[in-house]
Amino acid sequence: MLLTRVNPKWAMSEMRCLLEGQWEDGRIPHIQFRLKSSYRPSPEDWQTGRSSSGITQPPVVATALRAIFETTGDLEFLKETYSATVKFHRWLRATRDSKQNGLVTIVHPWESGTDNSPCFDSARNRLHEMSKFQDAKAPPRSDLKIVAEDQRPKNRDYLIYWGLIQAFQELEWDGERMGQFSPFKFVDLTFNSLWTKANEDLAFLAESLSLSEDASLFSSWCEQTREAMRNELWSDTDSFFYGYDQIEEKQIQVRTHSAFLTLFAGIPTEDMALKLVKALTDEKGFWGGAGIPSTAFDAKEFDPVCYWRGPVWINFHYLIAQGLRRYGFLELSRKIARFSEDLVSQSGYREYYHPYTKEGLGAPDFSWSTLAHIIDSKSSNGV
Repeated sequence: MLLTRVNPKWAMSEMRCLLEGQWEDGRIPHIQFRLKSSYRPSPEDWQTGRSSSGITQPPVVATALRAIFETTGDLEFLKETYSATVKFHRWLRATRDSKQNGLVTIVHPWESGTDNSPCFDSARNRLHEMSKFQDAKAPPRSDLKIVAEDQRPKNRDYLIYWGLIQAFQELEWDGERMGQFSPFKFVDLTFNSLWTKANEDLAFLAESLSLSEDASLFSSWCEQTREAMRNELWSDTDSFFYGYDQIEEKQIQVRTHSAFLTLFAGIPTEDMALKLVKALTDEKGFWGGAGIPSTAFDAKEFDPVCYWRGPVWINFHYLIAQGLRRYGFLELSRKIARFSEDLVSQSGYREYYHPYTKEGLGAPDFSWSTLAHIIDSKSSNGV
């Protein structure tokens, strides 16, 4: 998103590189290995038969392409990248929406982008009881060479992460079988919110190419997911959105910042949006001096330094702020922009930040924290 504002040609190059790694079945892996390095897990660890991982992450490709197209008006680039993006959406729909109700599942916590969020604790604890995961052989951890151990997922989390990878290796990375047989199946708020927005944006791109049937299809997918999230993931009791564990067949009622991404995708009704804003601005829950914590302050799982269990993330600030703009909460969006600017001013471009002290945490020189400089601006599609 930032590259689109700075130099659209760089942004176009990034998208081409991403799509070059697409598998024949349509999936876009979350890691591509283009340079030889000592990073683990390595291609040899993944055993996909390719220089990539075999799982995906939240589908933001169409949203990024729309930002590029609205900036450049480059129809040739849009034509070049459109088919691959459609193929990715069709793969997700075919392999991850088993009920065909619009809600897609993730089959690994890494696919959420919020690896050790406490919303996955119940599933993690369940899997820990299975010998397959107790005996999992995780590769050496590269992350602990540069980040303090208390700021990262625990080794017991990695037994789950890698036990799932080994299960997918046994399934030969078949997308349909992964979706069907994974012992971890979760309807994740982050993934489904960005899936909703991506279908909205893909419909726009299809219309821009005069592909009216495609536009109608992706608009219908978008609306179906919106309705399903309102019906299945909203708690009237708590006035909040929660993820859903498909194995346990229940909402996982842990309050995280992912609930506010629904605003970015236009999912809440006006009444729901008002209730979400009330939750967002509650100082006992999410409204702190340094920004929006990844897990509510008053949650028993809250940890101010541990990855997705408490720290503030500027990439989420960016998406939440755009969602607030969408619903007309302009001043609140500006406050989040100021939170973000203060964080990078005090602690630089860090991966994430302490929600009380503004201390930079995680890896240094993290590019997505440069989003702080454009939160208080928008394009016509909200990004």
